[in-house]
Amino acid sequence: MARPDAAAHFDELVRRTQIYRNSAEYLEALRVVAALSGFSPFNAYLLQVQRPTLRFAARLPDWEWKFRRTVRSDRPVFPLVILKPFGPVDFVIDYEDTQGEPLPQQVLEPYRAHGYVSSESWECLMRNARRRGVLVEFRDDGSGAAGSIGPYSLPVGTGWKPQKLNKEEPPVRYRVQLSGQTTQLNRASQFVTLLHELGHLCCGHVGGISSDDWPQRPHEVPQVAEFEAESVAFIVCRRLGLDSNSEEYLAGYVGRGEDVPHGVSIYTILKAAGLIEGWATKLSWPQKPRKEASERRRRGLDQ
Repeated sequence: MARPDAAAHFDELVRRTQIYRNSAEYLEALRVVAALSGFSPFNAYLLQVQRPTLRFAARLPDWEWKFRRTVRSDRPVFPLVILKPFGPVDFVIDYEDTQGEPLPQQVLEPYRAHGYVSSESWECLMRNARRRGVLVEFRDDGSGAAGSIGPYSLPVGTGWKPQKLNKEEPPVRYRVQLSGQTTQLNRASQFVTLLHELGHLCCGHVGGISSDDWPQRPHEVPQVAEFEAESVAFIVCRRLGLDSNSEEYLAGYVGRGEDVPHGVSIYTILKAAGLIEGWATKLSWPQKPRKEASERRRRGLDQ
């Protein structure tokens, strides 16, 4: 996912600088990350750290051509830094540092819960999960649990194996179980539950192997694991316009005046949210093996 120490270094910096000092500030930071949906969750967090009052930001060409606004000339303007794909950094400008035509209200206040999950979004998330070795099943065992995730094992003595939709699909390694059968009426709630369970996966709570796009952190205490998965679900759901119980869960910490549980990794949460949001919106294959193959080819050419 990154250098083994990248997450630890980032989280230690967050802890030492007290970027958020309590659960209320943490929840507000997540709301900003969710609102800045034009950027990856990680870049949105970097923007929030640099400018806590930020409502919206864009690259200079977008301000000029898309929004018909220019950089203010009556005061100094300080660009904000984000990470750039396949490059070092890029720069964006805060809305408050521009002038011109007013922005549409939906740009400044982007969160509008519609509660609708299309069949295309559902299929996209399911297929991307399967491409990562995750089998999604449905059950109605009366347990009351909305969903669960864990290592996959074949039913004893049945000889049954999950059917592959594509010969390139990897072996099944994880099983997500969702309550009930999927209908148009309950698809949104099952979709949200699936996002939560995949949050556990992408935060590393159920382990992994070196070629996975997520870390291996299977020994986190239950409170930390649940807090991280709820945080991931909160970010992704709000970015997709879905209501979830995650905000209620996180707000419970605020209402009780509790701090963020010790050991929670904001780095892992942001990276996991970015992965899962991508799975819900576009068909893809695991990134890490392809990156490693590309690097091997590059080194072969350099020798």
